[in-house]
Amino acid sequence: FHTGGNKRCALEPTVVQDCDNFETLRVGYDCFTDYKVGMLGCGPAKPQSRMNGQEWSANPGVLAAEWTESAMKVFFFPDKEVPVDLEGKSPQPETWSAKHMIAYFPFAASEAAFPGLCPAPAELLEPQSIVLNIALCGDWASQTFAQSCLSSERPIESSD
Repeated sequence: FHTGGNKRCALEPTVVQDCDNFETLRVGYDCFTDYKVGMLGCGPAKPQSRMNGQEWSANPGVLAAEWTESAMKVFFFPDKEVPVDLEGKSPQPETWSAKHMIAYFPFAASEAAFPGLCPAPAELLEPQSIVLNIALCGDWASQTFAQSCLSSERPIESSD
């Protein structure tokens, strides 16, 4: 999770851990993001949230987020465990099992524990957009992929 500008927020680790055992790995509990100085945002999450593309493909399911003025929770439901209310397009996240929660961001509870840690949690989040980029050419994937990338002049064959 990333904040910037005048929207600063840090999560209180004990509040996060009171919910469940979440890891932070490369990121910490300070959500402020400035890549130039190594501030990568916050990311208390369970290990299963860090699957690679092949692992996600082998474990299909539904990702759902509960976003309130006080917190954000991210859930993953394997295909066979998707709640009926979610399938029926009437989600009731307060009824979902904590075993499916893969990330937790307790903004208001962190602020309550240590005032100033996450001021104005209700104003922290703004409307979001999800961008799915399935570009087949680019420099992020690897140095060799860029060299072998298909040109637009050659049609894609089924063997590609």
